[in-house]
Amino acid sequence: MVVSGELGQFFRIALGTVAIAVPLMLHKIRLPRRLQRETLSDNQLTDKQREFLAVHSSKLKDLGYTPFVTYRVTNIPGSKNLLRTYVSSTDPSRCTVQITGAGNGPVQFNHVQFTTDFADKSEAMTTNRTTVTAFDPEPNKFVQECRGISDIVELKQRHDRFTESYRRRGPVFTDTKTYFDMEDRKYENQVVHQVRQKLLRFDPVREEYRVTTKWALRTQRYMFNPFADKLTPLKVAAALTIAALPVVVSLQHAQILHWLGPSASLDGGLGLVSLPTLSYMISGVAAGLLFEHKSFVWAFLLACIPTLFLPPVASHTIGMSFLMGCVADVTFRVRGRSKRIV
Repeated sequence: MVVSGELGQFFRIALGTVAIAVPLMLHKIRLPRRLQRETLSDNQLTDKQREFLAVHSSKLKDLGYTPFVTYRVTNIPGSKNLLRTYVSSTDPSRCTVQITGAGNGPVQFNHVQFTTDFADKSEAMTTNRTTVTAFDPEPNKFVQECRGISDIVELKQRHDRFTESYRRRGPVFTDTKTYFDMEDRKYENQVVHQVRQKLLRFDPVREEYRVTTKWALRTQRYMFNPFADKLTPLKVAAALTIAALPVVVSLQHAQILHWLGPSASLDGGLGLVSLPTLSYMISGVAAGLLFEHKSFVWAFLLACIPTLFLPPVASHTIGMSFLMGCVADVTFRVRGRSKRIV
């Protein structure tokens, strides 16, 4: 069966990618023993960065928060980032707006997190990040993930409700004079915990932490799992529409050819591009806009899965699935580069 072959080919492609990606990760990805930071003034930010942070500053001002420090971590290889932390004189929780992206490429993640420290050295955090971390949670670090919540007011309300049960631990205000010292201690605790979990290992020669095979395989599992990110009903409906378009066009195209007879030829597209091919390309663009860094995986699968339930005339070669995935990936990369802030 053609479709079964396509899905089988997809898994072979995934396995091949893992076989290449894991050794590269082990060789290239590393973390410093200690973080180095550079504080920034507004004059050192780009117009796009100032505009992005100004929107958050305005919303947080209404909640009684003011910017405390803007900075970036400078010694994480292959990473660009920008962080701004806000504090309140009436609320012990602080807020951090963070932008993180690969040094090169379109991938960039923006998220907001509220953090409350307690007297017993534990902390509670609420974040709207949309990515899944490959690291294990630390003891006494309580995290609530509210993926996709862009409303800062709602995120703060959720954080307040989340931290209510931890109030007996004694919330403490952020000491702005020793803030980076506190962050250094937290970073040290984090990497030590990951070493214990065998997700990091310390390289005493280079004085840095390296990821392990366990971490790399976990990351690849996430990358090839289309359901690892939160799916909203709207996104599911949009995905089904994307999947249906090329199949429906292929069915109509095949039906018209059947009516015209076995010797009929019908391009029905633009130039050398047939109508079914064009429909797969359009669906690929939509998948790239919708699924971003998971666009190739989702587009490839969406091109295959509907044909499992439709007549054989809707079948297509693996090339069509690959085309849809590639168009989705290119769309994501072009859009991602235009939206980059760091």
